[in-house]
Amino acid sequence: VMDTAADALQAPDLAAQEYLFARSLNPSTWEAWHIGAAMVYDPKAKRSRPAISIPWYYMDAQREIITAIKYRFIDNDPDGLRYTSAPGSIFVLYGAWSRINSDKTLLLVEGEINALSLWQCWPVGVSVLSIGSEGGGRPDVIAKITAHYKNVFVWCDDPARTLEYKAQIIQPTRGLQSPIVDGVKIDANTLLQ
Repeated sequence: VMDTAADALQAPDLAAQEYLFARSLNPSTWEAWHIGAAMVYDPKAKRSRPAISIPWYYMDAQREIITAIKYRFIDNDPDGLRYTSAPGSIFVLYGAWSRINSDKTLLLVEGEINALSLWQCWPVGVSVLSIGSEGGGRPDVIAKITAHYKNVFVWCDDPARTLEYKAQIIQPTRGLQSPIVDGVKIDANTLLQ
């Protein structure tokens, strides 16, 4: 499913490509993170709609282990869902495949698109992981992974959610939240744009 969606994103004149370009995400980022395009059934709208596919996976010594596929609908139908996921999806941490053991700093963000945006600007020595757009992430996994970093930053839109995630992390953690300037939320993707 992940490979089929990634292949579909390569079709010319596709709405999914326009959506990603509008978010200032470039094709090398799509490829690195296996972003794809699909027509997905929306149970609220009761029809198939265009979406980008966002696979959650990690790497073991031999292969990719896919734990979830989230779909972000891109047609902004007010009668439909914004997101859905493939049956059986288990959301642990988005971007776990990109973690580098020698990195000393972790930036844990809310939202997959924010993680893609930060990774695209990828500062050396910084791992970027996401708890997901709906505040997922498992506390036990978050605690275990963050223990490997000297510096940990948690960046959520809501200050209360930032504090909630900081409480799951043993070592000192700095919290950030997206400010609102002139009525616009300034998250990582807004900064990238």
